[in-house]
Amino acid sequence: MNVEALCKRITDFGFMLLGAEFALDVKPHSIERLSAGKKDLRWVRKKDSPLMAGNPSRISDYLSIVETRDYSYLMNDGGVIQIAFVFDDGRIARHRLVHHPCPFPVDPRETVRSGEVPVPLADFIIETFMDDPGEHLLQRSPVRFDYDPDRAADFHPASHLTINDSECRIPVRAPLRFDTFMKFVLDNFYSETRRHRRIQESPRASSGGRMSFRTRQAPGFSGLATPGKPIRLLKPNLFPQGPRAELPRPGARGAHRRVGAPVPGRGAPGAGGQARRRRNRANMHR
Repeated sequence: MNVEALCKRITDFGFMLLGAEFALDVKPHSIERLSAGKKDLRWVRKKDSPLMAGNPSRISDYLSIVETRDYSYLMNDGGVIQIAFVFDDGRIARHRLVHHPCPFPVDPRETVRSGEVPVPLADFIIETFMDDPGEHLLQRSPVRFDYDPDRAADFHPASHLTINDSECRIPVRAPLRFDTFMKFVLDNFYSETRRHRRIQESPRASSGGRMSFRTRQAPGFSGLATPGKPIRLLKPNLFPQGPRAELPRPGARGAHRRVGAPVPGRGAPGAGGQARRRRNRANMHR
């Protein structure tokens, strides 16, 4: 699928969400040519608006995004989805894919869809929750998938997932496609929406088929890992200043502590152990 077709696909998917009342608002997407081969694809936005709030995010960051409509999709629970790609000769050169949950428990039945005149979400949040924000605040972190190989460095993988803190960068195997990202978001944050017939029958972004929401494969793993292959976790060296201590076999004496470590108030490990065991057995039969 070329960049122009993908742009239309992202916009059409958003308006499908809006028409099915899974979203409160959506923005059309556009393409800006950066150079002869580079194209920038994202929602229609003001040039001077920031791409994304920091992580951890503040309430004011979220309200600013909602008030300026600086998103791809505004979901019916107030969650914000931002989709931005840069392509170089048809290949993904960079992306920033974000799900920013609403920091308050928004019920769409009580907000913009109630009454004859829709209430803007930001106004509803300010009127309903900001008198005592601590009473209603939900501590939920934005989830952001970044891909930027030009900035790859130690502790800054080319493709990574950021949650909770800007320095938390969890390596991701490869850049994500649009349908992979949306599958991840719907599977993990909007499971009822994902099971809806309109979503199941939605055309797939990368081909003429369907979005693969019915697979039993873990969400998003076409970009996060290789299906069918185990993920190998690297075990850190817990004793970087010297050789690792030799640990006893499970069930052996002293297995609950490091080999050779003295017990406070006692002598060397094992000293007086036989006498203590004899006393304990005698006390059990009294």
